[in-house]
Amino acid sequence: MSVRNLDFLSSPPQMYILQQKTNKTLFGGILFIIYIIIMLIISFFYILNFALNDKYNIKYSLYKGFESKKEEYNKNEDLNPLLNFSIDLKKMQFGNKRGGKITEANIFFAITDEKFNFYDKNSIISRTTSNFTVFLVYICFTDCNLEYDKSNYKDLVYYLNISYSGYKINHQNKNLPLERNNDKYTFYKEFYFNFDETTIYDVNWNVIKYKEERGMLHLFDNLLDKKYEFTAIDIDSIEQIRFKDGLEIENEEDPSIKIKFLGAVNMNNNHNQYGEYIRSKKSILDVLADIGALFSTLFSVFSFIFNFYSKNFDNYKIIKELSSNHEIFRATNPKIRRVFNSSSIKFEDIPLSKSNSEFSNDDNTIFNTCKTTPNNSKRISLKEEINLEQNYNNKSSGIKFIYFMLENICWNKRIKKEYNIIAICNNILSKYTSVETILYNQIIFENLLRDYIWNDDNLNKIGNNYLMKVLKTLIT
Repeated sequence: MSVRNLDFLSSPPQMYILQQKTNKTLFGGILFIIYIIIMLIISFFYILNFALNDKYNIKYSLYKGFESKKEEYNKNEDLNPLLNFSIDLKKMQFGNKRGGKITEANIFFAITDEKFNFYDKNSIISRTTSNFTVFLVYICFTDCNLEYDKSNYKDLVYYLNISYSGYKINHQNKNLPLERNNDKYTFYKEFYFNFDETTIYDVNWNVIKYKEERGMLHLFDNLLDKKYEFTAIDIDSIEQIRFKDGLEIENEEDPSIKIKFLGAVNMNNNHNQYGEYIRSKKSILDVLADIGALFSTLFSVFSFIFNFYSKNFDNYKIIKELSSNHEIFRATNPKIRRVFNSSSIKFEDIPLSKSNSEFSNDDNTIFNTCKTTPNNSKRISLKEEINLEQNYNNKSSGIKFIYFMLENICWNKRIKKEYNIIAICNNILSKYTSVETILYNQIIFENLLRDYIWNDDNLNKIGNNYLMKVLKTLIT
């Protein structure tokens, strides 16, 4: 198998076939109807999907590992916004008897900042994520370990519930897809502590960016100074560190008062990564473009399938028409017949030798010259010619559709008469309609005309052709 046989890209020369641009076949019509039905169904579902489902395409990307400019970014309100925090402290008794009952912690448990300023529970604290640390402490008046043994704190778990102003993402909101952090949307995290150990939580925050692709409208946005970019912030990850031996410090003013650190929650906004959403609006033009691309693709598939049939059937049809009735050469249309009998072409002035007459009879010449040409040879009338054509069609059995398809793939195709007929028709067309053959014959014919003496000079002029005359009348 030669590599050139894999060339499915070359296009055949554009020629008329059987006096038509294409040879219309029943199989081609059926394939086209199936193709149209399939595409109408697909187009309906594409348009229905566009009408009923989301109008925006969403892409998400996570950027991390770039050079951090922490101090510079923390000065930017969009990248380090001021949030409202609310802190509450609870204790939970776990065990078989009490079943995890949640109650308020006693007054000896307190919430402070890094400067030991006390926070009231459920109060609003406005801080940025880069400047906020919370400590959970227990105030002892004697020995913290002794109070721990007496109070049976072993079965208690304490947790801080930190609520903060969150954000809302609505990808299909055409006006505002991302509402930055505000008190309408409250998120929370819970941090658990034990009395006999110190637990430190590092809370890493992540910036969220939202961009909207507007295509060519983006040029006008720059001119009008409009920005379709939104930012928010949210917790990305939480890291936990535990110390078995709890940290205690004494009050400098009153040594009898000791402070035991149960843990801390430290906020970090390092700007070493951020998440980005990009959305683009779907339009009816996008749907039409997808449908058009599918039209083209499916049409190519159907054309590829039909080509296996048509290239064999067309060649067979041409040879059958040529050998059976010469329909493509005979002027059966009354208007065309009158042209051939017009006074501009005087056949009676053309002397025909015996050899020329015999040539006409053998090859079924295209002109009916019985009345205008003095010739003793026997001519066949139009009625008799039609009868011969009918007899030929009755005797010749048509080749079934399946043979034209299987001729391309059948291995033992030469054992069938039908395959041999198709092969011969293909060989005839490939031999006599090849460009190099036509060019060669045209050169030879041109040399022949140079040595030919015209009996009627009118026939030596292309302007005496009927169609050229019609064109000349339209132009003038």
